[in-house]
Amino acid sequence: MTHNDAARARAHELLLPALREAARRRARDAGPDSVVVQVIRDPLEADQGDRFDLVVAVDAPVKDRVRRLRAGKGLLAEDAWDRVDVAAGPEEIRAVADEVIVNDGDLHGLRERSREIWRDHVLPALGRDQDTEGHRHD
Repeated sequence: MTHNDAARARAHELLLPALREAARRRARDAGPDSVVVQVIRDPLEADQGDRFDLVVAVDAPVKDRVRRLRAGKGLLAEDAWDRVDVAAGPEEIRAVADEVIVNDGDLHGLRERSREIWRDHVLPALGRDQDTEGHRHD
């Protein structure tokens, strides 16, 4: 679908209603005092950014994204660059995201940034000043 706008639009038309209903069902099942995290590959492309209380985007330098696509998906360099070229850029991502995690370091840095966002946005929304022991949020 990367190079075919019509195919991408049709896939969104067919898949997004089912994905939205699944998300609503998970939220209902989790209950009102829960936090539901939903990973959306591209909230800009899927026109999803305004449907959530908090949008956290993960961005990485272009060369890192290409390297990860090649290593993780076994793509040829040209195909990886094509995918990165058609994806939303940092300015577009920052326009829709409430917070951005830049994935250019190690796992420790990602965890720390995630915990900051949890502390600054999620806990206040739950009416808590600080994290409590016994809650799993990694």
